[in-house]
Amino acid sequence: MECEALLDLAVKAANERGFHVKTVVSDDDTTMKKIMRHDYKKMVSEGEMETKDWPLNDDGNKLTSGRLPSHVPSPTFLADFNHRVKSVGKGIYELATVSKKISMVNKDLAKRMKYYWSCCLNQVRELDIDDDWDKIKQKLKAPLEHIFDDHKFCDAEWCYSLKAKKENHLYVPPKNKPFYDKKVNFKMYSQLEAALSRFQEKKMVKECLHPYSTQMNESINLRVSKFSPKNKHFGETTSLDTRISTVVAIVNMGYESFYCGLIDQSLTYNNLSMESLKDNIRKIDRNKSNDKKRQTTNEFKRRRKFGKEAKAQQELYEERVDREKNYGTYQSSIAVQDVEPSIENTNKTRQSNSDKLCKHCNLMTNHKTWVSKQCIRHDDYIQQKQQKQQKQQKTNERVSHHGRNQLTEETKQGEK
Repeated sequence: MECEALLDLAVKAANERGFHVKTVVSDDDTTMKKIMRHDYKKMVSEGEMETKDWPLNDDGNKLTSGRLPSHVPSPTFLADFNHRVKSVGKGIYELATVSKKISMVNKDLAKRMKYYWSCCLNQVRELDIDDDWDKIKQKLKAPLEHIFDDHKFCDAEWCYSLKAKKENHLYVPPKNKPFYDKKVNFKMYSQLEAALSRFQEKKMVKECLHPYSTQMNESINLRVSKFSPKNKHFGETTSLDTRISTVVAIVNMGYESFYCGLIDQSLTYNNLSMESLKDNIRKIDRNKSNDKKRQTTNEFKRRRKFGKEAKAQQELYEERVDREKNYGTYQSSIAVQDVEPSIENTNKTRQSNSDKLCKHCNLMTNHKTWVSKQCIRHDDYIQQKQQKQQKQQKTNERVSHHGRNQLTEETKQGEK
């Protein structure tokens, strides 16, 4: 839907309004870049472009054709800061969710690494990608090296270890934020380095060095959903156009200017009730402005962050208490079942057969031992099993033969 809207906007802007969309700030979860390319296949067939001029990607392969007309310039794409940080965190959290035999990265370290990367990226947003590239590269190495107790890329403004060193003090990191040894935890260091390497490239960093954000788009979407809720069908009616136009006018003019101007233009008379209504509108506008300023402060963001963590911990605690006291849990059609389900059965999750480490073939497969027929050493298992059976058979024969000999001796002695 967003991609279709952007394509329609770019085409109408060029055909009807006479301007072009030069830059687009988007998240990393859409296919806008693919759609907003020219239709290279059509351009080659119509003779507007030669095959040798077909654009290539970093791997040297041809780019897929888009849907943008040839007379409309293709825009430049920038990445939203918050969404890029989420993309970085996603790769690190994947290391924290696998088995410890594969990766020793835990969720606390992944959360810490994501926060450090966000702070580091925020420090280089105002730097120039060409003039200050060496400085940017040094700063982007700081988050990972700082965790592994290497502070040559850190800054004394935020690194407590450098602060303590300047003051001739010994810095002892807290238990929830320890330093790791690069030699002892070399595998973990290599995995984190590989997860961050793609986002340290010049092309990826350049997409983040801008002051823009997609927060305004999200805010407008929320306002539109209030004026035209999704549970009501407006279609392509005039009512929908009016509601969207109202939202756009409030965003452009401001809350107070829009509603006070609407009152002045709509009502030809002026009395105390209208002035009281305007005062209430101004009061609401002041409250909105104060809330907006308060939400941008560091204190509010810190309290919001701790509030989310406290809420998550409270939910886990309540769930554990309910499980211990056998209060039961929510389940579809639980009231009409013949047998009441137990808490233990409802909390069991289906284990996946994928991503298992076989200790015999040393590979990540869907089995654990060479007993499985899918193991590449299953034939060795069959051979070893047959050898054990043959050995056991010989042992049984030897024992039985010894028993028969002893029995014959006893019978002979009895006869004598």
